[in-house]
Amino acid sequence: MIIFIAKKTKSLVSKYTTYAKYPVKKIITNFMWAFLFSCIALPATAQQYKVGDIEILNPWTRATPKGIKVGNGYLYIINHSNTPDRLISVSTEGVQTTEIHSMAVVNDIMKMEHMHNGIEIPGNGEITLKPGGNHIMFIGLSQPFEPGDKISAKLMFEKAGTIKIDFSVNAIDGSPSKSAHAH
Repeated sequence: MIIFIAKKTKSLVSKYTTYAKYPVKKIITNFMWAFLFSCIALPATAQQYKVGDIEILNPWTRATPKGIKVGNGYLYIINHSNTPDRLISVSTEGVQTTEIHSMAVVNDIMKMEHMHNGIEIPGNGEITLKPGGNHIMFIGLSQPFEPGDKISAKLMFEKAGTIKIDFSVNAIDGSPSKSAHAH
């Protein structure tokens, strides 16, 4: 498939740059190759997991400064079933406790609470655990999360069962690419 795309790209570049001067032809050729390789690399950037009717996309976290013993995890969950399911627990390697937390503003104060009963994913619905909203809380890190690391975790769903996933660690000021939520 890649060879076919490369040949097709080469023929398009040749066809549309026949009368172009060398610098313009070089720019168009380089652009086409860059576009081709970015399309090939795109699927590798998004992490996708499936257990039963539950699909998990792009689990990620931020790097943590030295000495900080907590972190947050984010991901996107899709329920392809007609019936609701529930993320009831998360366990993480190298972390003492992992909890599912809600965020809400009460009387102009942001409050975070452990969701003891987990979080529901509606039938044929989806939820996003994101910064400033509901999230996974990593408490008691054994070592800082470093950019580029993968943090292994097990997610347990009420109906779909348990699945092992990896959270990608982004830079402290980083977040996942926009392509990660394409579904």
